[in-house]
Amino acid sequence: MSTVEPTLNKRGNNINAEALNEGLLNSLKNVKEDIGQICEMLLEEASLVTLFFVSLSKLAPLFPSTISVSAHALLENVAEVARADLDLGGNLVLRYHDGRLEVKDLKDEANRDLLMRAVEDIIPKFKRLTKDYRTNVEYRIGMLSLVTKELQTLSDEFAKVST
Repeated sequence: MSTVEPTLNKRGNNINAEALNEGLLNSLKNVKEDIGQICEMLLEEASLVTLFFVSLSKLAPLFPSTISVSAHALLENVAEVARADLDLGGNLVLRYHDGRLEVKDLKDEANRDLLMRAVEDIIPKFKRLTKDYRTNVEYRIGMLSLVTKELQTLSDEFAKVST
């Protein structure tokens, strides 16, 4: 007794297999497109990160050599981190309560999420740092202006007497 499968069933299996294969191929084509877009975005992201730190380093005269980053903003080993500082070159220096130091290069693709958390924490600090810098320059200008006026008066008086 041999069993013969109906032709319709075989044809139906072939149609289902072809439909399944076509669906898989379409899925793979979509994945290929997504991967292409991801690659383009990663290149753009890398360029933006580089440009961010180049721009930040150009602002170095306005800021201290490092900017404090809240350990709570980092979300990473929060209880262990005593202090975190971002240098203008893109390194995050983590100081732990046990005395250990760790440096994370925020330009590295593996640290992008950490970079974003640090940026979200330091950008609001820029306003305060910039205002402090402006206030300092205003003070120097005011002081130098007063001293210079007095020196001019003294030198003018001295010139009258010495001639």
